[in-house]
Parts: sequence; C-alpha cells; structure tokens
Amino acid sequence: MDGAKLATLLEYKNNGEKVVAVDVLVEVSKMYMDSAGPENLESCCTAFVESLDKDKSVDALVAALTQPTTDVGRKLNELLVENGPKDSNKPVSTALSSLLDQDLEDDDDDEEEEAPKKNTVLEPMMRGLLKVKEGKLFWAGKWALSKEKFNEGDKSKFKFVYVGDAKIIDGKSISSPPSGKYSGYFMVKDANASGGLVKVEEKGNIIKFGEKKDNGNISVSGSGENAFGEFTLTGMYSPQGGKLSIIKTYKPKDKDFEADEEEDDEDDDIEDDDPEETAQELADLKADAAEDIEVHIKRVREQAEKDKQKKQKT
Repeated sequence: MDGAKLATLLEYKNNGEKVVAVDVLVEVSKMYMDSAGPENLESCCTAFVESLDKDKSVDALVAALTQPTTDVGRKLNELLVENGPKDSNKPVSTALSSLLDQDLEDDDDDEEEEAPKKNTVLEPMMRGLLKVKEGKLFWAGKWALSKEKFNEGDKSKFKFVYVGDAKIIDGKSISSPPSGKYSGYFMVKDANASGGLVKVEEKGNIIKFGEKKDNGNISVSGSGENAFGEFTLTGMYSPQGGKLSIIKTYKPKDKDFEADEEEDDEDDDIEDDDPEETAQELADLKADAAEDIEVHIKRVREQAEKDKQKKQKT
C-alpha cells in the first residue's frame, strides 16, 4: 500500500488535524500481518476506531493500542498479535505507528511524485561441498536465483575446480581450503535448449578463505565476472562438513551473509562421478564457452523482475 493510496482514505476535520479512517487502519493492519488477515479484521478495526473519543488521530490510536482499556482494543491487539509476524520483537503499537507515519507523512494536495524504479539486483545463492578427486579440489552443488528460490527447490547444478597456485591438494584441503582462482560452470534452465539446460562458464573467479571463527566456520569473500557482469562473493565455509555457501551479488553493496548452519540440504551431497565424466568436465572447464547465452541473460533478468513485482503485490 503506497502513500498516495492511503492518503485518499484519510478524513480531515475543520482543524486540519490528520484523522485515522477505518479503511486506513484496516490496510495498515494487513501490511503488518503481511496478509489479508482474518475475516473479522475490518469489524474489529471499525469497533476500535469508533470506541475512541473525539480524538481519532494517529497518536490517539497508538496510545489506545499500547494500553488497551476497552474490550474492542484488547480484541484488536490480540488479533494482530495472533496473525502478525512471529519473529517480530516490536510491540504491535510500535509497528503500526511506524507504518502509519511512513505512509501518511505526505499529506499535501500536490500529486505525489513517482519514485524512481530501482534496478533489479541479481543475488544468486550457491550451496555445495568441497571434495578432493584425483588430486583436484572441486566445489559442486546447486544454485538458485535467490535464497527464496533455493528454498522453494528451483535449483540447478554447478561445479568448480581450484586452478590456483597451491601445489599440494589432499585431504587437508577440505579443512583448510586454498584461496585463489576457481573455474567452472553453472547450468541455466532453458526449455528451448537441448536437454532443457545451457552451460554457462566462469573462469578465474577469486575465492578467499578468511580466518577461522570461534564456532569453527570460515568467512569467505571473492569476486569474478561472467556474461551477466561483474560480481562479488560473500559466504561461509564449514570445514567440519565441507559445506560452502555463497551469495553472488552482481551489483556490489554491503550485505551480511547469514549461513543456515542447522539446515541439512540433501542437494549438497556430491555423488562420485564416473572417471570419464570427471575427465570430460576438466576438459570442459578449460574450453571456451560455445553457447551464445545473451538470450538467457535477458530471460533470467526478466524472470527476476517478475518475481520482484509479484512479491511487491503480495
């Protein structure tokens, strides 16, 4: 719900004081609950607003929700708590006050300027295991366009191999991985392609493993470039399980990475490849990409924009 639409729901008294209409409280409550809410939401909001004295301002509404003294006030408060975000540490009154102030701050009669559209930022999630095969250090697993897509199961395969300067690659490489260059590929779904997938290669990505933290995990950073553009890598590595999780950000910005340490994803497991397949993949990693993927870049960006618009509507 944007400010312009909420502003049309406002009522004004002759003293010019901003007054909360029932419709406004209903819409803001839905925003707080991030859903349409229960069927009795509108009736509860109506009864609550009507129970207020002459002062039906934002401040009066918040005050009445902070310390509800009436049955209708307590009922609305309980309704919001029951259907609101379970992980919120903010009281209902504080959250509603923030939403109201945010959306009702522009109360002049001038036409509200349209906010400039933000460029869609691609932040794919990559999660896999480090494993040593035939003297080579591999990182293989699944990736998705976002963490949300990953959790929904919309994933594809990726595989990278260490091509840096470290001379010895053995079992110790799992507990203390070498920083340096990693080259590989990831698969992009395309119904028009043979087999429904297109291989996109990346060469010479830099992956840096930091100092081990108190919990045993190692922070990871890096950078690289492919046909989608330049990107940075931010993630976490768990030596105990050999699990490396990375967020690839195509437009650099500060972003904290939260690794799902307790989540066990079966897709992280890497099955032993056939020797011929491994040899072929090593050859592929050294070869130039043969596919023209410009059309796939466009398709992925369009899908990301559609997902963003869909999320905003809900």
